[in-house]
Amino acid sequence: MKYVLFIILTLTTLISCNSDNKKNEKDQLVERYIEQESPFTDLFYYRIKDNEWIRQPENIMTVHETFKKGFYQTYLTSEILDQKPYVNGDIYYNISLRTKIDSLIETYQDYSSASKYYREFWLRRIKEQNDSTVFLVLTEVQQIINGDSVETRDELVNEKFRKMIQIATDWQQGLDNKLALSHFDFLQKEKMHQSAYNLLFENFLYSDLNLRKDSLQKTLKTEKVSVDTMEQRDIFITDNTK
Repeated sequence: MKYVLFIILTLTTLISCNSDNKKNEKDQLVERYIEQESPFTDLFYYRIKDNEWIRQPENIMTVHETFKKGFYQTYLTSEILDQKPYVNGDIYYNISLRTKIDSLIETYQDYSSASKYYREFWLRRIKEQNDSTVFLVLTEVQQIINGDSVETRDELVNEKFRKMIQIATDWQQGLDNKLALSHFDFLQKEKMHQSAYNLLFENFLYSDLNLRKDSLQKTLKTEKVSVDTMEQRDIFITDNTK
Protein backbone atom coordinates (compact mmCIF):
# COMPACT_ATOMS: atom_id res chain seq x y z
CA MET A 1 0.00 0.00 0.00
CA LYS A 2 2.82 2.41 0.84
CA TYR A 3 4.33 1.86 -2.60
CA VAL A 4 1.04 2.71 -4.32
CA LEU A 5 0.73 5.82 -2.15
CA PHE A 6 4.31 6.82 -3.00
CA ILE A 7 3.65 6.48 -6.77
CA ILE A 8 0.44 8.54 -6.52
CA LEU A 9 2.20 11.28 -4.56
CA THR A 10 5.14 11.27 -7.00
CA LEU A 11 2.87 11.50 -10.06
CA THR A 12 0.86 14.29 -8.45
CA THR A 13 4.05 16.22 -7.81
CA LEU A 14 5.31 15.71 -11.39
CA ILE A 15 2.01 16.74 -12.95
CA SER A 16 1.90 19.83 -10.80
CA CYS A 17 5.48 20.78 -11.63
CA ASN A 18 4.98 20.22 -15.35
CA SER A 19 1.87 22.37 -15.43
CA ASP A 20 3.57 25.24 -13.65
CA ASN A 21 6.64 24.98 -15.87
CA LYS A 22 4.58 25.03 -19.04
CA LYS A 23 2.66 28.04 -17.85
CA ASN A 24 5.86 29.85 -16.94
CA GLU A 25 7.52 28.94 -20.25
CA LYS A 26 4.50 30.06 -22.21
CA ASP A 27 4.50 33.43 -20.50
CA GLN A 28 8.27 33.88 -20.67
CA LEU A 29 9.73 35.84 -23.58
CA VAL A 30 13.37 35.76 -24.57
CA GLU A 31 15.17 38.27 -26.76
CA ARG A 32 17.38 37.26 -29.63
CA TYR A 33 18.78 38.79 -32.80
CA ILE A 34 16.68 38.25 -35.90
CA GLU A 35 17.99 35.91 -38.58
CA GLN A 36 16.33 35.68 -41.97
CA GLU A 37 17.00 32.02 -42.67
CA SER A 38 18.15 30.81 -46.07
CA PRO A 39 18.07 27.33 -47.61
CA PHE A 40 21.62 28.00 -48.78
CA THR A 41 22.94 27.94 -45.21
CA ASP A 42 22.47 24.16 -45.07
CA LEU A 43 24.85 23.73 -47.98
CA PHE A 44 27.72 25.14 -45.92
CA TYR A 45 27.24 23.15 -42.72
CA TYR A 46 24.95 20.14 -43.10
CA ARG A 47 25.14 16.73 -44.72
CA ILE A 48 24.45 17.13 -48.43
CA LYS A 49 23.12 13.58 -48.63
CA ASP A 50 20.30 14.45 -46.22
CA ASN A 51 19.44 17.79 -47.79
CA GLU A 52 16.00 17.64 -49.43
CA TRP A 53 16.00 21.20 -50.76
CA ILE A 54 18.94 20.61 -53.10
CA ARG A 55 17.14 17.65 -54.72
CA GLN A 56 14.58 19.90 -56.42
CA PRO A 57 15.55 20.51 -60.10
CA GLU A 58 15.03 24.28 -59.90
CA ASN A 59 17.24 24.49 -56.81
CA ILE A 60 19.94 22.35 -58.40
CA MET A 61 20.01 24.78 -61.32
CA THR A 62 20.16 27.82 -59.02
CA VAL A 63 23.19 26.42 -57.22
CA HIS A 64 24.83 25.35 -60.49
CA GLU A 65 24.33 28.67 -62.27
CA THR A 66 25.57 30.60 -59.23
CA PHE A 67 28.69 28.44 -59.02
CA LYS A 68 29.41 29.24 -62.68
CA LYS A 69 30.18 32.82 -61.61
CA GLY A 70 33.84 32.00 -61.04
CA PHE A 71 33.48 29.50 -58.24
CA TYR A 72 33.84 26.33 -60.32
CA GLN A 73 37.10 27.72 -61.69
CA THR A 74 38.26 28.52 -58.14
CA TYR A 75 37.41 25.20 -56.51
CA LEU A 76 37.71 22.61 -59.29
CA THR A 77 41.48 22.66 -59.46
CA SER A 78 43.52 19.75 -60.81
CA GLU A 79 44.56 18.96 -57.25
CA ILE A 80 40.92 18.54 -56.20
CA LEU A 81 39.80 16.80 -59.39
CA ASP A 82 42.59 14.22 -59.34
CA GLN A 83 42.65 13.56 -55.59
CA LYS A 84 42.25 9.82 -55.00
CA PRO A 85 40.29 8.89 -53.02
CA TYR A 86 38.11 11.98 -53.09
CA VAL A 87 36.83 13.02 -49.65
CA ASN A 88 34.66 16.07 -48.94
CA GLY A 89 32.53 16.17 -45.78
CA ASP A 90 30.25 13.14 -45.88
CA ILE A 91 31.12 12.39 -49.52
CA TYR A 92 33.68 9.67 -50.22
CA TYR A 93 34.72 8.26 -53.60
CA ASN A 94 37.47 5.64 -53.96
CA ILE A 95 38.24 7.16 -57.36
CA SER A 96 39.00 10.74 -58.33
CA LEU A 97 36.26 13.33 -58.73
CA ARG A 98 37.21 13.76 -62.40
CA THR A 99 36.72 10.04 -63.06
CA LYS A 100 33.47 10.02 -61.08
CA ILE A 101 32.00 12.86 -63.16
CA ASP A 102 33.06 11.19 -66.43
CA SER A 103 31.62 7.83 -65.36
CA LEU A 104 28.28 9.29 -64.29
CA ILE A 105 27.90 11.00 -67.65
CA GLU A 106 28.86 7.85 -69.57
CA THR A 107 26.37 5.62 -67.72
CA TYR A 108 23.30 7.90 -67.85
CA GLN A 109 21.95 6.79 -71.23
CA ASP A 110 22.35 3.09 -70.44
CA TYR A 111 22.31 2.97 -66.65
CA SER A 112 20.48 -0.38 -66.56
CA SER A 113 23.58 -2.20 -67.80
CA ALA A 114 26.02 -0.20 -65.67
CA SER A 115 27.63 -1.41 -62.45
CA LYS A 116 25.56 -1.47 -59.26
CA TYR A 117 26.69 1.95 -57.99
CA TYR A 118 25.87 3.86 -61.18
CA ARG A 119 22.66 1.97 -61.80
CA GLU A 120 21.42 2.78 -58.30
CA PHE A 121 22.62 6.38 -58.56
CA TRP A 122 20.55 7.07 -61.67
CA LEU A 123 17.56 5.11 -60.38
CA ARG A 124 17.53 7.39 -57.31
CA ARG A 125 17.74 10.49 -59.52
CA ILE A 126 14.85 9.18 -61.65
CA LYS A 127 12.78 8.53 -58.54
CA GLU A 128 13.49 12.10 -57.39
CA GLN A 129 12.61 13.34 -60.90
CA ASN A 130 15.84 15.29 -61.23
CA ASP A 131 17.90 12.91 -63.41
CA SER A 132 17.89 15.07 -66.55
CA THR A 133 18.87 18.13 -64.49
CA VAL A 134 21.72 16.28 -62.79
CA PHE A 135 22.93 15.00 -66.17
CA LEU A 136 22.87 18.54 -67.61
CA VAL A 137 24.83 19.90 -64.65
CA LEU A 138 27.43 17.12 -64.84
CA THR A 139 27.84 17.67 -68.58
CA GLU A 140 28.38 21.40 -68.15
CA VAL A 141 30.78 20.88 -65.24
CA GLN A 142 32.78 18.50 -67.43
CA GLN A 143 32.92 21.16 -70.15
CA ILE A 144 34.11 23.77 -67.63
CA ILE A 145 36.81 21.38 -66.38
CA ASN A 146 37.95 20.84 -69.97
CA GLY A 147 38.23 24.59 -70.50
CA ASP A 148 35.21 24.90 -72.79
CA SER A 149 33.00 27.97 -72.73
CA VAL A 150 29.62 27.39 -71.06
CA GLU A 151 26.91 30.02 -71.15
CA THR A 152 25.46 31.17 -67.83
CA ARG A 153 21.70 31.42 -67.37
CA ASP A 154 21.87 34.73 -65.53
CA GLU A 155 18.19 34.68 -64.59
CA LEU A 156 18.87 31.64 -62.38
CA VAL A 157 21.85 33.11 -60.52
CA ASN A 158 21.06 33.91 -56.90
CA GLU A 159 23.03 36.94 -55.75
CA LYS A 160 22.50 36.21 -52.06
CA PHE A 161 23.97 32.74 -52.44
CA ARG A 162 26.77 34.17 -54.56
CA LYS A 163 27.72 36.55 -51.76
CA MET A 164 27.55 33.78 -49.17
CA ILE A 165 29.95 31.68 -51.25
CA GLN A 166 32.27 34.68 -51.56
CA ILE A 167 32.23 35.12 -47.79
CA ALA A 168 33.14 31.46 -47.33
CA THR A 169 35.94 31.91 -49.89
CA ASP A 170 37.23 34.90 -47.92
CA TRP A 171 37.36 32.71 -44.78
CA GLN A 172 39.79 30.40 -46.54
CA GLN A 173 41.92 33.12 -48.12
CA GLY A 174 42.14 35.39 -45.07
CA LEU A 175 40.23 38.34 -43.67
CA ASP A 176 40.99 41.99 -43.11
CA ASN A 177 38.89 44.87 -41.73
CA LYS A 178 37.55 45.87 -45.15
CA LEU A 179 36.35 42.37 -45.99
CA ALA A 180 34.84 41.88 -42.54
CA LEU A 181 32.89 45.15 -42.83
CA SER A 182 31.58 44.11 -46.25
CA HIS A 183 30.43 40.83 -44.70
CA PHE A 184 28.74 42.69 -41.87
CA ASP A 185 27.00 45.10 -44.26
CA PHE A 186 25.66 42.19 -46.30
CA LEU A 187 24.36 40.37 -43.22
CA GLN A 188 22.78 43.52 -41.84
CA LYS A 189 21.07 44.26 -45.16
CA GLU A 190 19.80 40.68 -45.51
CA LYS A 191 18.40 40.73 -41.94
CA MET A 192 20.81 37.99 -40.86
CA HIS A 193 21.47 39.89 -37.65
CA GLN A 194 22.35 36.91 -35.45
CA SER A 195 25.08 36.08 -37.95
CA ALA A 196 26.19 39.73 -37.90
CA TYR A 197 26.34 39.68 -34.08
CA ASN A 198 28.36 36.45 -34.17
CA LEU A 199 30.75 38.09 -36.63
CA LEU A 200 31.37 40.88 -34.13
CA PHE A 201 31.62 38.90 -30.91
CA GLU A 202 31.30 35.13 -31.27
CA ASN A 203 33.36 33.89 -34.22
CA PHE A 204 37.11 33.35 -33.98
CA LEU A 205 37.67 34.03 -37.71
CA TYR A 206 36.90 37.70 -37.07
CA SER A 207 38.16 37.97 -33.49
CA ASP A 208 41.52 39.63 -34.21
CA LEU A 209 40.15 42.36 -36.46
CA ASN A 210 39.79 45.98 -35.40
CA LEU A 211 36.08 46.67 -35.89
CA ARG A 212 33.82 49.31 -34.34
CA LYS A 213 31.92 46.56 -32.60
CA ASP A 214 29.77 48.58 -30.21
CA SER A 215 28.52 51.02 -32.83
CA LEU A 216 27.93 48.26 -35.38
CA GLN A 217 26.01 46.22 -32.82
CA LYS A 218 23.56 49.11 -32.35
CA THR A 219 22.41 48.72 -35.97
CA LEU A 220 21.21 45.15 -35.35
CA LYS A 221 17.61 44.32 -34.54
CA THR A 222 16.26 41.87 -32.01
CA GLU A 223 12.97 40.08 -31.58
CA LYS A 224 11.15 38.64 -28.60
CA VAL A 225 9.93 35.08 -28.89
CA SER A 226 8.16 32.78 -26.52
CA VAL A 227 10.33 30.09 -25.01
CA ASP A 228 7.90 27.32 -25.91
CA THR A 229 7.93 28.34 -29.59
CA MET A 230 11.66 28.87 -29.81
CA GLU A 231 13.33 26.47 -32.22
CA GLN A 232 16.81 25.79 -33.52
CA ARG A 233 17.65 28.17 -36.33
CA ASP A 234 20.10 27.84 -39.18
CA ILE A 235 22.69 30.55 -38.57
CA PHE A 236 25.13 31.32 -41.38
CA ILE A 237 27.99 32.71 -39.27
CA THR A 238 28.04 30.50 -36.20
CA ASP A 239 29.11 31.02 -32.61
CA ASN A 240 32.30 28.95 -32.51
CA THR A 241 34.01 30.48 -29.49
CA LYS A 242 32.48 28.33 -26.77
